[in-house]
This record gives sequence, structure tokens and C-alpha cells, in this order.
Amino acid sequence: MTHVPDPGRAGLRSSGRRAGIFAVCLAFFFVAPVFAGVEPVTGDPLQPGKKAVVLFLGGLSFADWQAAEMPHFKALAERGAVGLMNVRTAGAFGPENAYATFNAGERALGSPEAGEVLQTGEAYEMSTAGEVFARRTGGTPPPGALLVMDWPRLFKNNTALPIVLGLGTFGETMAQGGVRVAVLGNADTPAGPGREIALAAMNTSGIVPRGEVDSGLSRPNPLRPWGLETDYRRLHAALVGLLPEADCLLVELGDSSRVEKYRDYLLPGRRRECRLQALAAADRFLGALLAEIDLDRTVLFIVTPYPSRDAVDQGDTLTPVLAAGPGFERGLLFSPSTRQPGIIAFSDLAATLFAAFRIKSPPGFPGRPLTCVPEDFPIQTLVEKNHRVVRVNNARGPVLKGFVLIQIALFLLVLLFILHPRFRRPRFFSLLQFLLSGITGIPLGLLVLPWFGTPGVPGITIFLLAVVFGAGWAGKMRIFHGQKTRATIPALLGLVTSLAVLVDIFRGSPLMSHSLLGFSPVGGARYYGIGNEYLGVLLGGSVTGLTFLWDQAGRGVPAARGKIHPCIMPVISAILYVLWLYAVAAPWRGANLGGAIALAVTYLVTGFSFSGRRFSVRQRLLLVLAGVTGLLFLLGLSELHRAPGVQSHLGQLVTLLRAEGPAAAVPVIWRKLKMNLTLMEYTVWSRVFLTFLIVLAVLFFRPGEKTAGIDRRFPALAKGVRGALAGSITALAVNDSGIVAAATGLLFPVVLLTMIILEDYAYDQDQA
Repeated sequence: MTHVPDPGRAGLRSSGRRAGIFAVCLAFFFVAPVFAGVEPVTGDPLQPGKKAVVLFLGGLSFADWQAAEMPHFKALAERGAVGLMNVRTAGAFGPENAYATFNAGERALGSPEAGEVLQTGEAYEMSTAGEVFARRTGGTPPPGALLVMDWPRLFKNNTALPIVLGLGTFGETMAQGGVRVAVLGNADTPAGPGREIALAAMNTSGIVPRGEVDSGLSRPNPLRPWGLETDYRRLHAALVGLLPEADCLLVELGDSSRVEKYRDYLLPGRRRECRLQALAAADRFLGALLAEIDLDRTVLFIVTPYPSRDAVDQGDTLTPVLAAGPGFERGLLFSPSTRQPGIIAFSDLAATLFAAFRIKSPPGFPGRPLTCVPEDFPIQTLVEKNHRVVRVNNARGPVLKGFVLIQIALFLLVLLFILHPRFRRPRFFSLLQFLLSGITGIPLGLLVLPWFGTPGVPGITIFLLAVVFGAGWAGKMRIFHGQKTRATIPALLGLVTSLAVLVDIFRGSPLMSHSLLGFSPVGGARYYGIGNEYLGVLLGGSVTGLTFLWDQAGRGVPAARGKIHPCIMPVISAILYVLWLYAVAAPWRGANLGGAIALAVTYLVTGFSFSGRRFSVRQRLLLVLAGVTGLLFLLGLSELHRAPGVQSHLGQLVTLLRAEGPAAAVPVIWRKLKMNLTLMEYTVWSRVFLTFLIVLAVLFFRPGEKTAGIDRRFPALAKGVRGALAGSITALAVNDSGIVAAATGLLFPVVLLTMIILEDYAYDQDQA
């Protein structure tokens, strides 16, 4: 009896072989670079110093630092490293939120009376500060310590925040490492005490063991804001006195902070003059300090912990930092947290102080020790970098809000066309097709815009209008030979944009890092790799673009019929899917864990649809879960073999889980969930996502027979759309800003479906 092969089993074996090849390639991509030693260039490691001094000057901008007469600052910048720091907090820019954020290592909140800091024995509320503190907290403070009197309210304000470690992290970690931390100085005013510097060093009980913050460190001066100025002679004497008994000294210089607190009483020109006077006085103090300390054994930081409101109004919120001493030579500050020379995160400052005293950062602490990279003209480089960041940041809001509103308005018009027959007119149909095709060119336009600079909102608007017109015209003219549908242009744009994103990631994301649709160092959610906006574009554009071309190559384009081997498209698709997934998932490339999971779900759901076997829903879920689990295993394995200083967020999470067990993941998951819920409530992207869901519901249920026709006419595309929908929902669930990726992930699938169905309506009208 002759054995007849079962074609279904043969197809299944073929699919299994392809899946095996896919898995092997994926494993090679993720694991091989680790053992080859692929790591970002980070400069020389920081050598520990015997002392550390941090000078804080609040309420300034990088432009203020440049404009002031500061010979000692500028001389120090010639031998040290400079950078710009993201100082975002959980609230507004101000001393109470800034110092709380520094201490927690994550965005935190202060309180209105956070500056009320007293020594244990000082008189307070008809008693002593120690007795009142004990009454409020139930703990007995040690003699001579500095007490943050508003600690209960500070604790309450931060309890509801999605932070992992909490207030007191810096002070507690340093104390456990045997490092003696002290605070010095104040920004007191007649309106109230300004001793928020204590928040930077307090432990988890709201106590700073040593320091001096009393009002004697300031003196009257009727020509200065509030009639007060820092008494730098007394501050210098106090610092010299504290140095022998403190290893790490945090100093509030005070004058610039008083200017900011007095800003509403000052004319704009006078505000700037007062800031420059404060910086000049601080420079003289720096000169005296440099005569007392040895920079070969002391790490010195000069930091602006929060910007002035004038700078915030101009979109200039990255603040200047100068570092000198062991490990810091002339150049730009570098942090693995940002991977951008000259741009650092607030938490990196605390992590560097930990490293200076050979203290291991607590598990889950986001900051990384700073190093420096050589740069011949560091100040000029920072000026250019900051100028570009500010221009992009100022243009981002208006342009993206306009893009979002246009999408919503356009698809509302689509709904009118579908639901109301009187709107189904040839001119209206032609306009919709033109706009739908044109709008899919915007992600690519915004990606390549940095090649042309950042011309401002009017110039960007003109550029994007040209992009929309070009893409719309191409779709309308049907410029491709054999084109059967105007949806070809959006499909090609989705594929081209996805390929451009892939190339950009492999080049280090130079375009996305400066794109209005990319990640922003001002927002601080991401500094490298791929952000959620372009993750969504890649997710939707790649899978629908390839599956659409799969349909066209198989039968839709007469010129291609019979000339393309049936294995070509599967092989090309598999290779590209591996490359895209690797680019997004690899910690040294896109480094987007949530995006990698969403992309894996997208490609797995699409791939199983092509397997030729009818899987049940349960089988599909198990297969997808197995694939995602395998991906996470590979990523975790690759991170464990990398140095802790260059690990991504996944590496930090793995380290945290190994140190504290699975329960440590709960605060991280809660933080992601809360961030998503907050964004869904406030961001305009949630409106786009809702609009797309409504359009999809109408397309699937109102003209049901037309949607069913897409499965017959475009079987591959239908599978790709389902994969994109599954991936977008996954992105919504697992990403910090998943609503953004979910919204951009549906752009190309919804546009393609809409254009095909609109063409069906137009065809029906022609036949009638």
C-alpha cells in the first residue's frame, strides 16, 4: 500500500522548521553580542574619593551659568566634566520636590513646610523640636540631629506615588555604608524657613544626623531679594569645621534660591541681574573652597537642582552640572542611564556618590555612576545640544497635538461616510482617500525631519503639509505599475517607515532622539533606543506592510504573478521580523522591554495564522505565552552577563528580583499600571486609540459583508491586522506609556482597512 503524505502534517513540519530557524536566529542575535563584549562606551570608571562636596544653586539655567562672571567656575570647567541634568519631579519644579526626588532616586514630592528643619533642642511650638518631632512620629530623635518637622506629611504625600524605594533612600544607604553625611546652608526668607536641603540627606525617619542650617548663615542686605544674602564667610567657616567629621557634605548656597522665591516682586531684567549677582558671589565662595580641599581626593559637584520659572516658560528645563575630582577630566558627563554624552538623570548624582564611597546602590535604584567622555569644546557642545533640545521640546506639543486632532477629525469624517449615505459622494470619497494616504506619511516625515534641523512650528507645519500632499498625491495617482488599490501607498509607507526605524536603531537612534515623535530628554521617560511612539509605528507598519505586499506578490500584481517564488515572502518576512524584534528588544539597541513583548505577540499571532493549522484560542494563547517567555529568558540571560553599570531596566529588574525575591516586582508592576492609568486619563493619545477602536468596531459590524470580503481578497493582510491589534492591546497592558504605543500601532492597520472598504463603497456606487 502506497503511503500518501498528509499535506497538513507536511505544512506543519515546514512551519515547525521555520519556527526552529526563527528561534535559533533570535537566540544568536541576543546572546552572541553579550559574550562578544558588546557594551556602550562609557569612559573611565570613577575612582573613589575620600571626601565628596556637592554645592547646590537652585533656580538657575544653563544660560545663567554662561552669562555670569565666574572665573573660578570656568577654570574648574576646564579640568572637570560638564553636563545637563533632567530634574523632573512628581510635582512642580521647586526646592521641596527637587531635594525629595534626589533623596528617593525617583520622582517624589515635597510639602509646603518641607523647609522647616530644626535641631533637636531648638524651641518650637512651646516645646522643643525633638519633643514635637517625637509627638508627630512616635520616635525619639538623637541629640543634635536635624529634624525635618513636616516628615509625616512628606511620607503621606509620597505613599500614593508609584515609587519603589521612597524617601530617605540616599541618607539610609549612605549611613548603612558607614558614610557620614552632613548638610549645610539655607535659603531662609522672611516668608519662612528655606532649609529643604535637609530633604536630600535625611534617612527613612526624616532625620539628618549632622549639619548646620540655622539662620545665622545669612545676613541682612537691603539690596538683595528679601533683604537677605548668604553670609559666605560664616558658611565657609562652617564648611571647614564640618569637613573633618563628614565624608559627604551637601551645601545649599541659598542666594539664587532666594531670587526665585522673590521672583514675583522683581521685574524680568532685575531678576536676571539678581541671578547673576548670586552666581558671582557663589563663584567667590568656590574660590575659597578650592583653597581648602584637595581635588585629587575629593569629588566636587556643582549642581542646579531645579530651573527658574523663566527657564521653564522657555522650555529650558535641563539644568547644568559640573563635576571635578577623581574620575572626572575635561569633557562631558556620561551616564548609562541616558547613553547620551552630556545628558544625565537626577538619580545618577546619588549613584555617583554611592560609587565614590564604594557603596552598592540599593536594588531597584535607577541611577548609574557618572563617568566622562573626552570633548575638546564641552561648553559649546552643551550649548548646541541644549538649544536643539529646547527647540524640539517647544515644538513637540503643538505639532503632536495637531497630528492627533487631525487623525481624530479625519476618522470622524470616515464614520460619516460609512454611516450616512448622503455623504457618499465621489468628491468626498476622493478627499478621504487623499487624506488617509497622506497622513500615513507623517511618521516618516517626522523621523527624517532632524536631517533638515528644527525650523520651528510654522516651518514644521509647512514641511508636514508637503509630506501629506506628496503621499496623498502618490496614492491618488496610482503611480505604481499594476496597482489595484490606493492602499498600496500607505502599506509601502508603513514598511518603509519601519525599515527606516530599524536602520536608525542600528545607528544609535540619532533621528528618533531628535524627532518630535521620538523620546525626549526633557520628559525623561526614555533617553535611548526606541520610544513608544515609534514602537507603535513599527508594530503596525511592519506587519501590515509586509502582509499587504504578500497578498500583492501572490496574486494582486499581474507583473509579479508567477515570477515570485512562494518561499520568498515567508523568508523575507521571517528575516525582517527577527531584525525588528532584535532591534527593539536588545538592551544595547532599542532596549524597550514592553515593546519587545508587544512586538513578539504581534509577530507570533500573525505567524501562527499562516501555519496552515487551525489552533484553538487556548492553543494560540499558550503558544504566544511560550514565545514571549522564551524571549524574556533570552533577554534576562543577556542582561545577567553584562556589567551592572550598563544594564538596562530589565537588568535592574532581574537584579532586584534576585536580591529581594518575586515580591519586589509588585511595586514595579504597580508603578507601570498607575502610570498607564494616569496617561490614559490625561494624554491626547488615548482619544486617538478610542477613535481607532470605534472605527474598527464600525468597520467590522456595520458593513460586515465588506469586512468579510477583505479576508477573501487580502487574506495575508487580514492576518496582519489581527496581529497588529493583538500587539497594540499587549503594548497597552505591559508598557509604561502603553496607550501611546497602542494608539500609533493602529494607525497603519486602520488606514489600510478603511481605504479598502471605502473603495468597495465607491465601486458599489459606480455599479449602481
